[in-house]
Amino acid sequence: MKRLIKISYILFFITNIGLAQENFNQERNTEFLLKNEYPDNITEKEINTSPELFLLDESLIQSRDTDSGVITSPYYTFQDKNRLSIAYSMSHDYEDIAKVQEFSATYSKKISDSYRNLWWALQLKRVNAKYNAIADPRTTSSSEPNSVANTVRGDNIQVMNIIGVGLAYQFRVLQEAFNFQKTIEYISVYGNYIIHQDKTDNEKYNGMGFNAEYLLSYRFSPSFFYAGKISYHWALVEREQIGEEKLHDRSLVFGWTSIGIELGYIF
Repeated sequence: MKRLIKISYILFFITNIGLAQENFNQERNTEFLLKNEYPDNITEKEINTSPELFLLDESLIQSRDTDSGVITSPYYTFQDKNRLSIAYSMSHDYEDIAKVQEFSATYSKKISDSYRNLWWALQLKRVNAKYNAIADPRTTSSSEPNSVANTVRGDNIQVMNIIGVGLAYQFRVLQEAFNFQKTIEYISVYGNYIIHQDKTDNEKYNGMGFNAEYLLSYRFSPSFFYAGKISYHWALVEREQIGEEKLHDRSLVFGWTSIGIELGYIF
């Protein structure tokens, strides 16, 4: 029994030494990182123990009372892991904003590397647009009787269902340059798979494309934001081949710019 008690004391002593050493190493590494000059022998592993120190300025967003100068409502974005948002977008042409309408939902997950403000993103989008607002204009007709170039579409509605996977980069240029508090910016690029229906003849197409967007968000609470964004889209879709017709006789090319608003939840 006495031997068991002695062994217990020894294990307890060793455990406490290990914990004390771990705390000492953490405090030492923190001191290294807080200094303006770091020792030459500091390792990458030691740096990775406290990434929040490197990203403190970049991750802290706050408001300052203009009268008292007191900082209010600070949010620490370093712990953001997921974003879920919905958006509505329209044509950038103010004379006819309804000629392009988009409804989208986006889920984003922050990449595990703590030193990079990069996010994986998945988007689902539905587009309703007038043909002549988004189509790449064709200058010639075709000798193929079934060619899409021989069909006059005008303002006929085009419907697209889009699923895309992309990458987003988070940054804060406007906040740093103009003191726009609680603003965060994102640049995103998506590769898309597109299912398209031409309402002129109800022909179905599918194909690939991409979209790139810039988003300026305002963090109005620790978990919610709203944003404005501008996006550019490009798509090439094709229907089934009839006979030996070439790709340009059975494909449509679209390109358009849209502006929109977005509401999101961060968790």
